Amino acid sequence: RADANVQDALGDTPLHLAVRGGHERTVWCLLDRGRADCLICNREGHPALLSGYLMARQRPLEQAARAVSTLAQWSGAEHVAEVAKQVEAALQKSGRTPGTW
Repeated sequence: RADANVQDALGDTPLHLAVRGGHERTVWCLLDRGRADCLICNREGHPALLSGYLMARQRPLEQAARAVSTLAQWSGAEHVAEVAKQVEAALQKSGRTPGTW
């Protein structure tokens, strides 16, 4: 009965933390059972999917990719397209070279 949409001091939800940690099963459980809102942004303005994409770019592990993939499938094409644009902007802002996904 815990609130899957509670935010910590940085604005991260359990979904943000699960996807960044590469915990695919936890991502699925938060979405399916906890009814986590994948559109909630943290204080950086990042929804969980964007946080996951940026993490996977830094640590391209299979486990992380599966967690991001699970969230992307649940989020839908419209949200994925929106986040793809945000990824490029976030990479440019950080001084990193945007690449292809």
